[in-house]
Amino acid sequence: GTVTLTDESNDEVYNTTFAVDESAAAADDAYNITVTATDGAGNTNTTQTNALTLTTSDQTPPALTDAAAIDLDGGNVTEDDSITLNATVTDTGSGVASVTASTSAFGVESVALTDENDDSVYNGTFAVNASAAAADGSYTITITATDGAGNTNTTQTDPLTLDTSDQTPPA
Repeated sequence: GTVTLTDESNDEVYNTTFAVDESAAAADDAYNITVTATDGAGNTNTTQTNALTLTTSDQTPPALTDAAAIDLDGGNVTEDDSITLNATVTDTGSGVASVTASTSAFGVESVALTDENDDSVYNGTFAVNASAAAADGSYTITITATDGAGNTNTTQTDPLTLDTSDQTPPA
C-alpha cells in the first residue's frame, strides 16, 4: 500500500504513522520501506529506510505448568544434594526452543531442562554446590520456557530450604 508523509511542523521532516494489517501482511522477515519524494514540478527521488522486522505470527509464549523442584534426599537441601526439576511446557506456534532453570541460589548458575520422552515434561537434575550457594534460607527456582519465535514464559517452583551449615555429626 501507499501512505502519504506530511511536514506538519514546516521543518522539512516528513513522517507518518501506519498500522500493519496482519491478514494482508507479507511473511515475517526484515523489510526496507521505499520512500519517494515528489516536488511541485513532478521530479522524484527515491530512497529506502533501514530494515524493519515484520513479525505477525506466534506472539504467544509457551504454556508452562506443573513446575516442581524436588530434593531427592528429602528434608532440607544440603551440600551435594541432588535436586530434580520438572515442568510441563507446550507451544502450538513455533514449538519449544529451550527450558532453563535459574538455580544460582543453590550454587549452580543455570540448568537446561530437556524433554527426552517427547511428552512435554521437561526435566533436569543438579547437585547443590554449597561453596557457591546463597546464605541458608528458603528459595524458589525460576523456570523459563522460550519458543522458536523468542516468546518467553516464566514460573517459580515451591520453595526449598537451603541449609548448608556444618552437617558433620558430633564425634
